[in-house]
Amino acid sequence: MHPNRHSAKQGRNHPHPKNTLRKRVVAETPLTSPLETYGEAFSDGTCIELVKDSETGRLQLLAFDGEKQTRGARVELGGQLYVPPELHPSILQSMTLPADCVEYGTTDKLFTAIEETLINNGIPEDAALRLTYFAFAACFTDCLPAAPCLVITGSRPETLLAFRLLGCLVRHPMPLIDLSMASFRSAPMSLQPTFLIEQVVQPSMVRLLIAANNRDASLPSKGGLVNVYSAKAIYRGMIADDTLLGDGVLQINLLPSRGKLPVLDVRAKKAIENQFQPMLLMYRARNIDKVRNSEFDLPEFASGIRILGRILGAPLVDAPELQAALRPVLQGQQEKIRAQRWLDARCVVIEAALAFCHRGQTDRAHVGAIADSATEILKGRGESVKLEDKEVGAMLRSVFGIIPKRDAKGFAVRLTEDIRRKIHSHAHLLDVASLEDREARCPHCIEVFSVDDHGGPEKDH
Repeated sequence: MHPNRHSAKQGRNHPHPKNTLRKRVVAETPLTSPLETYGEAFSDGTCIELVKDSETGRLQLLAFDGEKQTRGARVELGGQLYVPPELHPSILQSMTLPADCVEYGTTDKLFTAIEETLINNGIPEDAALRLTYFAFAACFTDCLPAAPCLVITGSRPETLLAFRLLGCLVRHPMPLIDLSMASFRSAPMSLQPTFLIEQVVQPSMVRLLIAANNRDASLPSKGGLVNVYSAKAIYRGMIADDTLLGDGVLQINLLPSRGKLPVLDVRAKKAIENQFQPMLLMYRARNIDKVRNSEFDLPEFASGIRILGRILGAPLVDAPELQAALRPVLQGQQEKIRAQRWLDARCVVIEAALAFCHRGQTDRAHVGAIADSATEILKGRGESVKLEDKEVGAMLRSVFGIIPKRDAKGFAVRLTEDIRRKIHSHAHLLDVASLEDREARCPHCIEVFSVDDHGGPEKDH
């Protein structure tokens, strides 16, 4: 979690009647100079979270050490006083924050309650399951290897309903429309928002949003850099170009409802928020250290889907059945991605280049030969598309960073050891079809398959 600053409510503390954990307000006389914070997650599992006073709407802080909570306009931990930040009224008004932190039972019980609430409010069962996985992951964006990212395609009315329900469930939801690079860069990232982007944005903006799933993603801002790492849900319209998305994105397609689409009015929305936001806050506070140190993994999947499995599975603490239920969800998504890549020109070109790497002592592959080979692969898959030499050369340079050099017969890729490794690495990342043949693997195939994206050994499965 960012070591950012939070703001708090001045005045009396109003304990929630259902809260059985002890609370106290730190004395107004400061022990140290107060430190403004948007939230803290300490290495020992202690955390500080923003909450909103249900009566005044002002910000408070809630500190939790795993057993008891401390809440007020300022809280003290380890001899340091913390206070919440001063936020613009429009942010306070639009962002849902819990008013309290209450018991949730078990992970399974909370997960099922959220899933059933989504279904009861008009979300199909398959989509409700995926939305629930995303809601849990969005509680722990700061603890995960990459930010949770959800992309929804399909009917707009059904999508808008899904976004309204997500706004009741995810951590620090921030609905956005008319999104641009400037507005994204100027968003209050210190709040660690979960962006809910309901309007279709341009492909260039989609690429930026997907890049912001990386923990180190930064944009220049006012002479410095702003880290834009963030959880997000994005609407991509009726049909999306999935090649923009990458593997680490959870995908949902919402079909038009056959019956009358439910309307989530203000009262119903508030009831869902009041029910689940305090439970999810307690869930985060109690499990943040376990999620941060989780070793959950699904090594049978290709690298991008494997990372998505970690993102969605690690937050499900002490719930092995829910983690196991991820497998069919991710399997279906991986098969869909493979089907799309079966005819994707970029994947076919790197597959053709890979074939030249496997041709004995061949020391180079001419661009024209790669283009012809890729065209033949597409033809064998029912596509009568002719890939031109110039198109393939540009693709090798811009997409894969492989620079052909001119020789007596034209432009060619010199198959040095480094280039062979690069081709194998790209083929592995894109999960091209020919890599399924384990018997035909060369030393470079073995090398890229023996180490996953994070440098760990691939497990047998």
